[in-house]
Amino acid sequence: MFLRMNAAYLAELPEDDGDDGTGAWVTARLSYGFLRETRQLLAFSDRVEVISPPEVRAELARAAPSVTELCAF
Repeated sequence: MFLRMNAAYLAELPEDDGDDGTGAWVTARLSYGFLRETRQLLAFSDRVEVISPPEVRAELARAAPSVTELCAF
C-alpha cells in the first residue's frame, strides 16, 4: 500500500514491493519537491522509517508531537 500511495515520489523502484504478506520491510527511495511534503509519511505511523536525509528526519520529529497532541484525549 505504501508504494502505491507514494508512487509519484518514487525516485527508483524498490527490488521488492512488500506485498508478499510477510510484513517484511522494503527500502524505497523517495524524492519530494519540498521538505514539508515529507510530513505525509507520518500517516504511516511506526510502519515507516526515514533513514536519510537528516533534514527529513528532523522535519518529521518536529511535526510528530503536534499530531500526537491532536489525537490525545
